[in-house]
Amino acid sequence: MYKNYRICVWVPFGRKRSCDLLFKYFIKYSDIIDEVMLCENTIIKEDLDFMHQTANAMPNLFKIYKVPPEHQYIVSPCQHNTGKFFEYMTDSNTIYVRFDDDIIYIDDDYFKNILDFRIEHPEYFIVFGNIVNNAYCAYQQQENGTFPRDVFNIPSGYCMEMSTWGNPVFAMYIHRLLLDRIKNNAVDQFYFPNKELVAERFSVSNFCFFGRDFAKFNGKIPMLDEEIFITEVYPAQHQVKNIVCGNAVVSHFTFSPYQKTVVLQTDILEQYRKIAEKKLSEDYYKLLMLEQNENGRP
Repeated sequence: MYKNYRICVWVPFGRKRSCDLLFKYFIKYSDIIDEVMLCENTIIKEDLDFMHQTANAMPNLFKIYKVPPEHQYIVSPCQHNTGKFFEYMTDSNTIYVRFDDDIIYIDDDYFKNILDFRIEHPEYFIVFGNIVNNAYCAYQQQENGTFPRDVFNIPSGYCMEMSTWGNPVFAMYIHRLLLDRIKNNAVDQFYFPNKELVAERFSVSNFCFFGRDFAKFNGKIPMLDEEIFITEVYPAQHQVKNIVCGNAVVSHFTFSPYQKTVVLQTDILEQYRKIAEKKLSEDYYKLLMLEQNENGRP
């Protein structure tokens, strides 16, 4: 529980390659996270095996959810299954936090910053994280001086602005910049002032919401594209706003095959993996105490 709310993290699960990194953060923050919902969204055996191994090894934290039985699983594009899982996320006392399965870094202050903001500002429908390698956030980072304007000169915050979205050169630049800031304990240089979104399209790699808000429509997304519904359609229909929490930093590996093909040839993912392993190992004794407390030991 966090400030009397149950915290459920959920992942549209599909890729072991990045999830074995992401899950280290979930274990690290298991004093905050009550449950990790692994929403099964792949048919690749190696990935499914990893998902089940994780859930079997840590059943108190990781739980597997399948597409609700009244829905047909869509093989391609599998992203069209993601919106169906919201039907599981309507508990009135729970905050649900979404991580795409290729989120590869969670800042030390992320959970505190985004959850405190979520709780203190119930007027917003969705609270997004400050996502590194996200076109809208990159524009705000540029405007706030995170990197010089003349590096890419991003003209707008449009969610598919092509100087950033899908651009492998930008992805490599922004990841290496963040890796340098992590090394120098200067991630706060990526912060920017919170930005309201008024029925504006946003790439939904990371966000949180109250289950009670999704209970109003039983978590049923009436269209295949969950992103359009929660960022444009629902806010316009119900006169509610979304917001980006500028001090809640996460890093998103790649958009589109164009970025992925190129960035996978670099050492960027492995650098993030080393950071996750180091952060988890630093919390060994905290995790040991949590395990002892769960088992009723002093």
